[in-house]
Amino acid sequence: PNAVILIMLTVYIIRSITTAEQIGSALITAITIIALSISITYLLLSLAHNDATYWLSLGWRLGLQKSSKRFSCYSDYYFYTLFYWHTNAGIDYITSAKILSTLYRADAYQTSISSYQQGLNNGKSVSDALFDADLLAPGELRQIIRTGEKSGRLPQALQHYLSIDQLQIDESIDSVSTWIPRIYYTVIMLLGIMAL
Repeated sequence: PNAVILIMLTVYIIRSITTAEQIGSALITAITIIALSISITYLLLSLAHNDATYWLSLGWRLGLQKSSKRFSCYSDYYFYTLFYWHTNAGIDYITSAKILSTLYRADAYQTSISSYQQGLNNGKSVSDALFDADLLAPGELRQIIRTGEKSGRLPQALQHYLSIDQLQIDESIDSVSTWIPRIYYTVIMLLGIMAL
C-alpha cells in the first residue's frame, strides 16, 4: 500500500506543480498524506497486538455479550475453554470460579462471575449456577454441561463441544482476516485519491 501512495503522491505533485507556491502546497499535502497513512498503519498494528482478553473485556463493557451472537460465541468459547482446562486438571468448581473471575475486566462480567461463585457456594449445580449468572445460554451447551456434570464426564463433554465450536470460530476468523487488508487498502487508496 505504501508504494501505491508514493505513486499517487508523485502523480499529484507532478500534476499540480506550476509555480513555486504550488510546490510548497503539494509537498505539505504529500507529507500530510504520508503521515496519515503511517498513523493509520501504526494504529492498526498496535490494536492487533492486544490479546483476546483485551477485546473480550471491551466487548463485555460494551454489552456485546447480550446483543451480538458472534461476540457471545467468542466469549463463551474462551471462557469454557479455560473452564475445561480447570475441570480436566481436577480443579474444583469454586477454585475455578475464582480463577475465572480474573478473566475479563468488565463490571458486567464481574457481576456475573460473582453470582456464579455465590450460586456454587449455595449448593447449586454448575449448570444452574452458570445459567442463573447469565454465563450460560439456554440450549445445547447447557444440556452438555448438565449431562457431563451428572455423569462425571464434564471435561470430556466440554472437549467435544469445544472442538466443534473451534471450527466455526476458525471460519469466522479467516473471514475477518480476509476483509481487514481489503478495508485497510481501501482507506489508503481513498487517501491517495483525495490527494489527487
